Amino acid sequence: MRLVYTDQNRLLVEHARNVVENAGIEVTLRNEWVGGASGEVSPTAAWLEVWVVEDADEQPALAAIEAAQRTTDGPDRVCANCGEASPAGFAQCWNCEASF
Repeated sequence: MRLVYTDQNRLLVEHARNVVENAGIEVTLRNEWVGGASGEVSPTAAWLEVWVVEDADEQPALAAIEAAQRTTDGPDRVCANCGEASPAGFAQCWNCEASF
């Protein structure tokens, strides 16, 4: 097993887990219930972690996470259907739900 992602923000870790699982890679979460030990262990030791089960899946998992992070950067997209601007990471317009 290999660690592929950790962060103090649980939402970011859960997002990374979803990205890797959607790439067809089996993962496990570690430190899911360690939050209660905060103050008793070092702060980073209590962070939630995403681990891939198979060592060979480490690089594909890291690539999937990097690609997902990259898609949220950039200028807003303007919807051709309604003209509203949506953040770069959106796959569809927030206003009319048209696909980009």
